[in-house]
Amino acid sequence: ANARIVRKIEAGGPIEVSQNGKTLGAWTLDVIADEPPRIGFAEPPGGTERSALRIVFSASDDYGIAEIGGEIRRSYEGGEVLGKEVLKLDLPLPGVNVENANEISFHDLTPHKWAGLAVVLRLHAKDGAGQVAYSEDAKLVLPERKFAHPVARAVIEQRRRLTSEPERRRSIMEALGDIARRPGAYDHSTVTFLALSSAIARLMHEKADTAIASVRDLLWDTALGIE
Repeated sequence: ANARIVRKIEAGGPIEVSQNGKTLGAWTLDVIADEPPRIGFAEPPGGTERSALRIVFSASDDYGIAEIGGEIRRSYEGGEVLGKEVLKLDLPLPGVNVENANEISFHDLTPHKWAGLAVVLRLHAKDGAGQVAYSEDAKLVLPERKFAHPVARAVIEQRRRLTSEPERRRSIMEALGDIARRPGAYDHSTVTFLALSSAIARLMHEKADTAIASVRDLLWDTALGIE
């Protein structure tokens, strides 16, 4: 008959298997502790020519890496973290349970509300035992799309202000109104005029901050349409 004993080995030493007083096998084991993983930036993160976020990283673990990711948070120019909101990123691994990874990851975050603003990026690596290690913090300005049309740029500037200074809603509404009142600058597009008017109306009548997210989306689509 077959038999099995399962036991967690926490220290090295001799081990012996016997039956009816007869030794079936004996070994001396050396237990090598599972070290936590390591991860860091191989190069400072930054934007590409197409405004994607480029992350170059190196990670390693003695028994294999299970997961790698990144977390982005808003920050002031001094580097202090602003708020509790987190933008999470999945980073690629070249295989399953690889011991070493040297990779480049690209992320198009230009539609995100933090594009063009100061952020802090931190990477993390997790091994199969659940141990997690973190990189140092990297401070950067999240890459933003470069709009060529001056009206599209002006719309995006007000969209960015909705994130960086939402308390100045009235000023933002006035700036959007100034843009809307110059139809010649955006080829007398009825769609653009109605979109700007709708954004102003939402900010005026929907006092809750929940209106800001939908207006941001509307302004992004408006800028893309103008471009």
